[in-house]
Amino acid sequence: MAFRMSQSSVSPGKVDFLVTNTSEIPHEMAVIKTDLPVSKLPVINNGQLDKQKAGTLVGEINVSELKTGATKLLSLDLTPGNYLIISNLPGQFQAGMITQFTVK
Repeated sequence: MAFRMSQSSVSPGKVDFLVTNTSEIPHEMAVIKTDLPVSKLPVINNGQLDKQKAGTLVGEINVSELKTGATKLLSLDLTPGNYLIISNLPGQFQAGMITQFTVK
């Protein structure tokens, strides 16, 4: 239950995320621009991240595209700031499916 990224910061502009689900269960990947520290992220009653209050969703790969063994490319045009990558399916955010990166 983790994301492994090749870089923790990137330059502004087009950023490609090549995502492979090596897990035995489906996942999703949401990219959210936020200024909130992880300890202040809003969580709803079931333990999932409240994506609407956490920041701005800038792109995602949904669960139907990221089943076990699937590889998907997500290309985004990112501006400077702090970002989260999460899988917000039930139990996954709480289990650590979150990572941070910076565009600078």
